[in-house]
Formats: sequence, C-alpha cells, structure tokens
Amino acid sequence: MVALYCVYPSAFWTMADGTPIAAALLLPLFLLCVIASLLFDFSARSKAVRVVIKTAALLGCLLVIFYASEVLISRHFWALLSTNLGAFCYGYGITLAFCAVFFALIGSVPWGVRATAILVALYGFTNYFCILFRGSPFIPQDIFGLATAADVASSYTPSFTKEVYEALLALVAVFCIAPRLKYARLPGTRQWLARAGAVLCALVFFVATVSKPFIIAMEYEPFYFEQWQSAELNGNIVNFLANIADSSMQPPKGYSPEAVAEIAERYFSDSVDDVTVKPDVVVILGESWANIVPEGRAETSEPVMPFVASLQGRQDTATGNLIVSSKGGGTSRQEYQFFTGANDEYGLHTAPFLFLVDRQLPNIVHSFKALDYQTVALHTGTPTAWNRDTALPLMGFDSFLSEDALEYEGAPTLRGHLRDSVLYSKALEMLDEAAAEDEPSFLYAISIHTHGGYGDEDYESTINIVEPERSYAQTEQYLSVLHEADADLKDFIEALEGRERPTLVLFFGDHLPNFNNSYDEDVLVGSDPFWKYKTIYGLWANYELPETAFDSVSDDSSYLSLSYLNLYLMQSAGLPLTGYQKFLLEGAEAYPVASIVGFMEPGGTVIPVDEARESSVYKEQAIMQYNFVYDRSILSREFFFLRE
Repeated sequence: MVALYCVYPSAFWTMADGTPIAAALLLPLFLLCVIASLLFDFSARSKAVRVVIKTAALLGCLLVIFYASEVLISRHFWALLSTNLGAFCYGYGITLAFCAVFFALIGSVPWGVRATAILVALYGFTNYFCILFRGSPFIPQDIFGLATAADVASSYTPSFTKEVYEALLALVAVFCIAPRLKYARLPGTRQWLARAGAVLCALVFFVATVSKPFIIAMEYEPFYFEQWQSAELNGNIVNFLANIADSSMQPPKGYSPEAVAEIAERYFSDSVDDVTVKPDVVVILGESWANIVPEGRAETSEPVMPFVASLQGRQDTATGNLIVSSKGGGTSRQEYQFFTGANDEYGLHTAPFLFLVDRQLPNIVHSFKALDYQTVALHTGTPTAWNRDTALPLMGFDSFLSEDALEYEGAPTLRGHLRDSVLYSKALEMLDEAAAEDEPSFLYAISIHTHGGYGDEDYESTINIVEPERSYAQTEQYLSVLHEADADLKDFIEALEGRERPTLVLFFGDHLPNFNNSYDEDVLVGSDPFWKYKTIYGLWANYELPETAFDSVSDDSSYLSLSYLNLYLMQSAGLPLTGYQKFLLEGAEAYPVASIVGFMEPGGTVIPVDEARESSVYKEQAIMQYNFVYDRSILSREFFFLRE
C-alpha cells in the first residue's frame, strides 16, 4: 500500500484534513500485523519464508519508528512522503543505518530495533517539546544547552496531542513485535563478519551523506533562522543531520590576513583619556519584551506598557524597534550580539556563551573595565543557564549575582520567578555603594519576570484581548506579566531621576514570546516584514541625551539591529569607541538593520539580503566578524580595544 501511494498518491481518497486514507490506515494496519505476528506460528514455515516475513517485519518496524519521530510535530510525514520522496528515503535510510549500528554493537536484531526506537523516541520527544516551548525544532547545538532547557521547561505546561499518543502507540507496537525478529544465529566468525559488515555499511552511509557537499547537492540545507521551515520541508531527522553537516563555519569570500589588516588600518580606537564624564550605565535585558499589539490589528482592555509608551518623544529618552535574530528563545545569542556587535547574518554559533567565550574577546564590558568602571551582572534566574557563570566573567564582569544572591525572605515573586523589583532594588543598592566611593558603575541586569511559559493556572490575567474576539489565554497571561514588568521599570526609573550622578538606562527585549495558540497567525503575520524578530528598546538618562549618529533611528517607528545597539549606548553615554565600533558605525549608517529578512536603509527602504550581500558593507563586516569571533590568531588589539 505504501509503495503504491509513493508512486501514485492520487489513487487514494483523502480525508477532510487532506490526509490520505491509506496513510490514516497505516498505523492501525501495523497494529493488526503486530497482533497477527504474536499469534503466527513461524515454525510451520520454511526457513526462506520465515526470513522473508521477518525481514519485511523488520523494515516495517523501522518505517514505523521513522513515522513516530516525524508525526510528533505534525502530520507532515505524509506530505514528506508525497512531495519530497528523496528526503523521505534519506530519513528512512538514516533510521536503517542506526539500527545497523546497534545490531553491530549488541549482536541482536530485536535489541537493535529496540535501541533505535529508544533513540528516535528521545530525539522525537525532545524535538516535540522544543517546538512546543520555543516554536523551533531541536538542532545539534541545542545539545550543549540541555541543562538550561531543562530548567526553562519547568516553567511550561506540556500539552499532549493526538500525535503524541499516536507516536507512543507506534513505539509500543514496535517493542511488541521486536522479539519476533530473531534470526538464526550465525556461527562465531560469520556472526562477527555480519556485525562488522553492518557497521561498515552504516558508517559509509553516514560519511557519504552527512556531509556538506551531499546536503547542498540534495538541497537539504537548513534554513538557519527558520529551522521549522526546513524541518517541514525535509523532515525532522534529515534537518537535524543537515545542521550537523552545515555546522562548520567557513571564512567568508575574500577573507585573508591582508584583508583584515587593510580594513583595520582605516580606523583608530579612542583613548581612555578622551572621556571627561563617566555616567553610571544600567543595561536591562527584558525577557520577551515586545509590542505584540499592533495598532489596528489588535486591542486590549487596557494599555500593556503605559510607562514605556509615555517615554516616547521625551528629550531624555530615545525609543524604537529592535531587530533580533530569533523568536521564542536564544537569549544568550542575543546577549553575545549586544556585547560584541556580532550579527547572525554574518555567521554565528547558536550557543556562543558555550563555544565562543573561552578567553578575552572584544566587547563593551572590556571598554568599561578600561575606563575604571565596576562591572556587575545581575540575573534573577539560574547562574549556570547558558553557561553564564563561566562566560560573563570572561566577558569582563567583576562579579555575577544570580537568584541565590538576590533572593531574600519575603522577596516578591510572580509565577515562581523573582519580580523585576528585586533586580532593580539590588541595582539601586549597588549604584549607591559605588557612588559613595566615587566609582562609576556598569550594571547588566537580566530579567526573568516575563519568562515563558504562559500557562500558569494559578495566575489570573489582568489584561484581556478585546479584538480579535477569540480565546488567547497564554497571550493574555504574557501581556499581564509584561504590564507588571512595565510598572516595576517605572518605579526604577523614577528612583533614578533624582540622582546627582549622571545615569543612563538602556532596556531592550531579547526576542518575541512563543504561544501555544493562533495569536501570531491571527494578528502578527503580515503586520510587518520584520514582525517575527521585532522587539523594543528604550534609552533613558537623567540628563539630556547628546546628539548621536543614531538620531535618525531614535523614534518609535524606526528600526535598529541589535548588533548596533551597543554603539548607540556608548555614544549616548559620551564614552570612547574602539576602531571596530567605528567600523560598525559606518555599516549602521548605511544599513541600520542587517537581518535575514532584509537590510533596511535609513529612510526605511528594505533591501533584499541577496542584494545586500553584494555590497562592500556586507563583505567587510563578514570579514571582520569572522576575524574576531573565529580566527583570533590575527586579532588586532589596536583595532578591537580602547587605547590605554
């Protein structure tokens, strides 16, 4: 039936949702085969017949295992079968290869099938929860963030769909039929030869196919920033292995020590002696802070962030839309880009705190250190999340205080998280202590107040969505906690207004939230080409902000890439720039937004990415970013650091 469907899918009727009836019958038919196999008397058949039946059953089991891994996300297993037969066969071949490896290691076909089922189940359910919590599939780089993911997952309430039960039923069926797959044991030498042959075939298959040339030739390249799309197109297992093959970072075209030197020679870092006033600087990373209620497309029972809205147009404040590089997750990647000025479009590891922060590297924290600032990071969450307890000190912070140091008896919480008011109280205390010693402060505060998930049944939402008139419980909970975060920020800013020392506060959202409902499709899709990556930022000071090169992007309707935000901060604080920051500043003046969606010119015109890649700005930024992120052998201190 499956073979006929592959060749001639239109021969089968379809159900209302477009699923072929043949497809809908596959799992029930397999379950019937399981029951029949348990009752079947193999001993009454000839050896040749038994081998044929068991081999067919083995291939069927592996097909169902492959099915279980794909159906967990959606029923696109059948779309894959009918529209991308090459990817379907490749994914099924990968399942066969893993079974061959397990057979070679264990020496048993039944246990080889069971081990394959367990491996695929672990991958499939991990993938399922990644989609559920953050809206994108599980990829190889996520393996190194599993501890963080497990901690974050405790905030979410999983939902078990019919696909979950379908996958579990399929895997149980495989375990039931596996004991019937015993073949006659070969004599000693032949048994070892069979196992060696199995692992050799599997290794040849993996080496030949899990490679960049093969992935490119078969057009299985992952969509780096839209992993769910490539998973839908090629299947989850194929997309995972394609990411492995595509993970090596290659130098950009035109990269060489001479090209790096030629660019660096055009810019000179400022001296630490060039600064006269050193304002205190506070940077707040607001977890999932974003305006997801676009005017004319949605309406709420009351304003979500009235304080942030009131800052717009004031002389002491600059606000705007921030373009980031992921949705629903990837906070540490956004942090790395803010500190260093790196941009995902030019190539960046998805977990930079784990892999790219192993020594001193150019970033604004080192600039503050060179200017004799005390540098402190505050986080109301787990210190080990995304390796921050190791990465942040290497970035240049004197100390890192997490939830253990910030929590106190009676500390206010919200949905199990410390409120932002706890974070701000500690920041005010540290600012006052440093001011007493006449020492400038750079504080970096990571909020967790608005962290997902948004399915806490004990929390009563205070913000309701009036338009569209549909049920968006998770979205309303997010908007409600964001409303409370806005109130805490208001109290913090008001407490700073009367300070004698000049003080600058920058706040920004790291990514959009992820909901298990249709709000995105109903409201946000089509509202803006950058909607999926658009958060907010605001820059406030208790003094009049100076004119900067970013005046053209400092209003609520303008856009700025996250990688340029640190330049805006340093200019507004009146602090010196490194040669690299001056180089990035030229790029920002040409394209304030550099994103996978497109590059935006100062006037708001969006340039296609392919067109932008031909520009000198793109080529030179790709060269210099590769130099300091990956090839540090020719790192120029005079270009990347302030002169001391």
